[in-house]
Amino acid sequence: MDDLLGRLVELPLGHELVAACRMKAVACVAGMLVAGESADSLGIAANLVPDMSVEGMERAYASGQVMRREQSAFSRSSFQTRLNHHPGVVDTEDAEVVLDGSIRVRAEQGVQGPGVHVQHVDTDNGWWLADTTEPGQQFGNHFAAVRFHAPADRGEPVPMVYDPGYDNQDPLTVTEWKARQGYPDSVAAVARLDGPYRLHLESMSDVQRARLAALGTTEHNDLLREFFRFPPEGDRSYASDIRDLIVVEEAMPGVTDDPAAVLRATLRELVPLATYERWLHDTDARIRLSAPSASPAVVQATSSTTPTRRRGGPSDREPRER
Repeated sequence: MDDLLGRLVELPLGHELVAACRMKAVACVAGMLVAGESADSLGIAANLVPDMSVEGMERAYASGQVMRREQSAFSRSSFQTRLNHHPGVVDTEDAEVVLDGSIRVRAEQGVQGPGVHVQHVDTDNGWWLADTTEPGQQFGNHFAAVRFHAPADRGEPVPMVYDPGYDNQDPLTVTEWKARQGYPDSVAAVARLDGPYRLHLESMSDVQRARLAALGTTEHNDLLREFFRFPPEGDRSYASDIRDLIVVEEAMPGVTDDPAAVLRATLRELVPLATYERWLHDTDARIRLSAPSASPAVVQATSSTTPTRRRGGPSDREPRER
């Protein structure tokens, strides 16, 4: 295992869950800086649906032409089944569970299908995630930390992606990272911490390369605007938020000022995901142990979580940025 990636794997970020990817990337970059990596050697990679307009994003989700990741880390057990294996939770359709006394998880129908909403109990902010009965989850953009590796021939440094959600053993090339997201027509861009995003030419398709050759410009903003159809200025939407992230002079401002503080703050924000991920593994273990072949004496696991039950109706929420 790559030693630096091993450090990142240990961060409680909910790596196996498809949510909050840019926050996870920020935490990983901050963690690299805390570990002693030079800011000059670090960056961030973005993989995006080409049409970032509101209509384009709607078409992408409706057609399935978006990035996707299998939820292979967890069993295909439903949220209801997991609740039934959580001590003290009563079997009811609209149940929710409070984990560790502070993280609320409730079933919620979303635009992609059945899922859960995960949040701190004292705030409405949180994340929607597909139920683990769904084999995979779709998303319209993905971000991850990058470290630039110097090649043996002393050529141009190569960006390697450190994304424990896709590989917890080795860093990936941008082309490998993009391929694992299963959408060949997506467009990848890479930025150093103190610089703008630039298209990752090596991972482009032949059609995209032909478009690039016809442009006759090397200005990064012109290139980005050619390869991404953005929403109108002032349109506050999912798509415009992504536009604002990638058409800037610095991809990740402020991270180098106090990386330890950035890491602490981001970890606090991601407590709901890390807590929910642990609960998924815990309930998977309980479900396995409760199978007919398991010894009754073994099914005496304890939990640090505190269950509660509340009533509430489903709602259609916009998929959150990864």
